Amino acid sequence: MKKCLQEHKEQAHQTILKSILTNTIINVSDIFHTRKTFYSRPQNLSDIQIQAVNRLECRIKTIKEGVVVRVFARYITGAWMKDPTSHLDTIWVFMDNVEVNRLVEYADEAALRKDNPTETYRLPRACAGTGHVVYRGSLYCNIHGTNQIMKYSFNTHTILARGMGQAGFNNTFPYSSGGSTDIDFAIDEKGLWVTYSTKAAKGGIVISKVNPNTLALEQTWYTDIPKQKVADTFMICGVLYAVVYHDDRPSEIEYMYNTNTNSVVANKALSFVSYPEFNVMLDYNPRERQLYAWRFGMSWDGLLLQYPITFEDD
Repeated sequence: MKKCLQEHKEQAHQTILKSILTNTIINVSDIFHTRKTFYSRPQNLSDIQIQAVNRLECRIKTIKEGVVVRVFARYITGAWMKDPTSHLDTIWVFMDNVEVNRLVEYADEAALRKDNPTETYRLPRACAGTGHVVYRGSLYCNIHGTNQIMKYSFNTHTILARGMGQAGFNNTFPYSSGGSTDIDFAIDEKGLWVTYSTKAAKGGIVISKVNPNTLALEQTWYTDIPKQKVADTFMICGVLYAVVYHDDRPSEIEYMYNTNTNSVVANKALSFVSYPEFNVMLDYNPRERQLYAWRFGMSWDGLLLQYPITFEDD
């Protein structure tokens, strides 16, 4: 086991040292903005990845009640995120879910609560949905009106885009929680993922492991989980968790798919304490071991929440 962990750690460090981009990039620094921001190299990234080896499939034991971090009046949909590979506490926020190109940066949660942003980015290509993530100093999202995925580097102010083949877009296979959610990024202990569906998959959720440098899809898994019945998904240690929302009771995790074993995982239903409200965005932060969510509040406000997680083998 010790030798296996060491090899895993060395492989992670080699991955970090590879060239950042191998495809054509578009330099947009002239039309962007203002202050040049540099992000330090991820610290202890391999330690996060090794946690996946030590876990028994990262099976969730409990999802604790969500803690409200901030309320955005009138913005019932959106996304907020941290970079789990960075030692900084920077937070990025997208308000709305359709053709969004305004990304607001906050230094930390205290600045977010006080609405004291440090930067506002105007992206050259608008993003769609709420499935955006920040990973290794770059933003990843689905380009609005296309099935292309995009990487925007905060360091170089450049973008890289790549088509997703037959992946549905523009509300062909959205989640049940909201529009423009056809293509959804996720981060876990094993890296960067994207979930989507295709006509060939008959609307079933498709999971792909994404190369964060080139956006190439390195490996793909096909499931029978009906994407349009699912409200949202997240990944933990290579296991997909799919949440279903109900009209008369709390939402529940009803499906799990393990990419490590290529199989559906038997699972007892896990409830979110959100009824009758529901989350329109849900993502896992592997460093903090909690879920980030954007809840559609009954007062037509957007609630930014964190759900701490405990695991069976804690």
